[in-house]
Amino acid sequence: MNHVLSFKVLLPLFLYGFFIAFLSVAKSGIQVQVLTLGNALSVIVGAVTLIFSVLLIDCFIRHISIKKVVLFLFFSFYIFLSIYHYRMQSFFDIKLFFENFEIIFHKESLDLINSQIKGKDFFIFFLFTGVIFFYGVIKNKFISTPPLRPKKGVAFLFVYICLILSPYNMYDESSVVLADTYKYFFKPINLNPYAHKILKKEFPFIQEFNEEKIVKGKEKKHPHIFIIAIESFNSNFVEKKTPEGQYYTPFFNSLINKGFYVENFFGNSIQTAKGIFAILCSTVPVTKGKVFQKYSNSNFRCLAEILKERGYTTLFYQGHGDLHFDNSLAFYKNNNFDKVETISSNLLSEKEKKENIWGWGPQDNLLYRDVFRKIDEIHAQSKGEKKFFTTISTISSHMMFDQLPKKQRVFYPENKTKKQKYSNVIRAVDKYLETFFSELNKRDHLKDSIVIITGDHSFPVGEHNIYHNERGFYNEFFKVPFLVLWKNKVKPERVKNLSYSQVDIAPTILDLLDIGTKNHFQGSSIFKKEKTLQYLVQPYSGKFLSIIDYPFKYVFHEKSRKEFLFNLNEDVRELKNLISHSQKKKISEKLKKFRERLGYFYANDIVIENNRLWKD
Repeated sequence: MNHVLSFKVLLPLFLYGFFIAFLSVAKSGIQVQVLTLGNALSVIVGAVTLIFSVLLIDCFIRHISIKKVVLFLFFSFYIFLSIYHYRMQSFFDIKLFFENFEIIFHKESLDLINSQIKGKDFFIFFLFTGVIFFYGVIKNKFISTPPLRPKKGVAFLFVYICLILSPYNMYDESSVVLADTYKYFFKPINLNPYAHKILKKEFPFIQEFNEEKIVKGKEKKHPHIFIIAIESFNSNFVEKKTPEGQYYTPFFNSLINKGFYVENFFGNSIQTAKGIFAILCSTVPVTKGKVFQKYSNSNFRCLAEILKERGYTTLFYQGHGDLHFDNSLAFYKNNNFDKVETISSNLLSEKEKKENIWGWGPQDNLLYRDVFRKIDEIHAQSKGEKKFFTTISTISSHMMFDQLPKKQRVFYPENKTKKQKYSNVIRAVDKYLETFFSELNKRDHLKDSIVIITGDHSFPVGEHNIYHNERGFYNEFFKVPFLVLWKNKVKPERVKNLSYSQVDIAPTILDLLDIGTKNHFQGSSIFKKEKTLQYLVQPYSGKFLSIIDYPFKYVFHEKSRKEFLFNLNEDVRELKNLISHSQKKKISEKLKKFRERLGYFYANDIVIENNRLWKD
């Protein structure tokens, strides 16, 4: 290997290694990464992939000057995005490499990058790109190797494709690369010995339906139903005050005393799609892959189908303008929603378009207003005969919190810290919620409506010095508010010592309506006040699987095989892992039961992946 090719190999290795080491150390105070064989091999595969990219440029670009420019731009681009991933607290593995090249095709991603990059980051960027420019261009280090034959170029391309399609990349966030390779090429690995036992015992529909699953009841006259899933709704901010003494969510707080409120309520995952799936289908989301993308045509009997059989018009509205994002439109349509829509920009004034569209979409108040406009149209066309089941997925509180217009920043006009930015946004979202109830109360035919308010998922705002919901497993990643309002029908009440999750929403609605039907629901009505287990999926950062048997919370980190057990009554901040303390003997039996219940996640994956949850 000549000195030129050596430079081309060593430079990307140096850059990749330096940034991984530097950025990992820089953020080690935030969250220490577990060093495993999987981590090490991941870094190696990522570095090799980067090297092949350089060699591919060398293979297919012959002109020396053009090659210099392309290589310089390539490294500049990679350095810039590495800084962005540092700001996002990303884990540095092979996925980062591929994510870098996906980013450039998404406008939202570019907006996100713009919101995360700080002024001092540009100094780092220009420093390192200056070094590359000096040594690579001025010193003429980026010069051509001897011409490579087409066969060698094809060989490089083949190896590169193999890396892209490697088992490790396909099985994202698995335990170790070698185990994934074995699983991919030979046979699946049963990660929990209790999975098949649970499968046979608790998933009867994989064979035949069980009559015991029929919900008994006398069906009442049906009211309208609204589910509002507020984006990134962290329950730690509900009924809490800023350091200056102001409530973060005064309007929502006022609603709590009018309805049925659950203090310990959890989203079943940290993705919007997984959360909506749990809400509508009462099914724990799969631990890997995006449910809307992979299972849009699978057999589910979700809430919209059951209510549609009872004469409801089923509507889904989202603030995010791209209805095809994560294949959402296909999933909703295939699961019996009559209309799936986003806000109609043609209904907005020019002033509203200019001042009230920011972040990932129009403000929630505009979305609520638009929803009622469309309901009015359907109501008029049906001459008042239609009953509505409406699900609303908001967008204003999606991260990029700093884009909230300054005149709407109630608490902190200057937006200096991440918590301040979120605080301003959550106060604005609370204000927007007033618009929903204002529009609802204007319409006499909608006053007899069930309204459920919750979050699609939560979002950490520094509770464990973490500001991104893909980086951990604590309650602030999952815990969301849950409130049921039904005027004169649901008595005000607060549940404190039981826990529930999004899979309990659909059974709760059927309970309120006294609807009896076969279903595959995994949750139970909150009004039964039964002690239940909650299953929470964090598919990133090596995959965290959590089970809550309140007040105990068990966490299994699949990648490192580490376990955590917290008593949420005694340790609200989740600082004391009972497994690593003196109480280990006392909790041995409870720990054994939690380990057995891990099988539920894998049994659920098997059923969904094989389309055996519901038999038509």
